[in-house]
Amino acid sequence: MGHLKADSRQKFTASLKTSLARMPEAADAILETYGFNSPALATAAEDDEAAFKNYLHFVNDVGYYAATVSFARGWPESKLLTFAFNEPNPWPGLFTGEATHVLDVVFLFQNYNDKLSPAQKKAAEGFGLDFARFISGQQPWPAYSKAQRNAKVFGPSVEGSEAVTRIIGDNEAEESGRRTKILGIGQDIGFDALSAAIVRFQIGL
Repeated sequence: MGHLKADSRQKFTASLKTSLARMPEAADAILETYGFNSPALATAAEDDEAAFKNYLHFVNDVGYYAATVSFARGWPESKLLTFAFNEPNPWPGLFTGEATHVLDVVFLFQNYNDKLSPAQKKAAEGFGLDFARFISGQQPWPAYSKAQRNAKVFGPSVEGSEAVTRIIGDNEAEESGRRTKILGIGQDIGFDALSAAIVRFQIGL
């Protein structure tokens, strides 16, 4: 989506307000939550970089976090497990230090353990073991239910030699490490409306 970066602050703001014209409060809440209303940066290039990254955070939250929550809310209560993968990307680039798409696959298959810090190597090993247990019919952490929205949080494992993991009782709480405000916005207007707004911006509307 790199072609969307130029003037992304102005273009996304205009696109979102058009897409959510009947829900202006929701559009304003999104723009505020994701930093599109923050003061302009020093240069246009920096502004584009920051705004585009904020837009990708919005896409991530709608497409992954909100989607996971939606599936969990509607799925039959039968050994449903949810998790948040918050391990930071260790490689140089725009998203160094952030959990990124497909990094969970790197940890799962452990092909790059020799490139990870001791803590992240331990995290990858634990992540892989949890998935192996699940695939073999075991329950590696408490299941999700409407009464207890359990989840396991992986990371961030940064320093030391031990992985950082924890079980939380609510995958919709901030302790999940996610930007939870999107859930309230989606609850008000529907996640489909948010997804449609993303698509409209991507196709130039």
